[in-house]
Amino acid sequence: MRTVCRQHGFEPATSHEIIDPAVTLALAAKGLGVASVTDMMIGLNSSVPIIRLAPIQEIVRKIVLIRRAGAGARPTVRAVTEIVQDVISDRR
Repeated sequence: MRTVCRQHGFEPATSHEIIDPAVTLALAAKGLGVASVTDMMIGLNSSVPIIRLAPIQEIVRKIVLIRRAGAGARPTVRAVTEIVQDVISDRR
């Protein structure tokens, strides 16, 4: 989010940063801040009265999956890798 603000020529003034989605939504609903939200965050607590604004341009982030060389042979590592790849390919 900071990167998007900087791309538009300003540094956001922040007093607090919260990583708990429920608290973030509750504070925004009380008029005590603004937050970027996902559909999942809203879906988990759809009773919170918020006004959702669509971004002017799409905001994109990269997620990089790393693992130790050779770890792909482990069933759990292979399963997680395949799930992440499936999710990414579904969104393209």
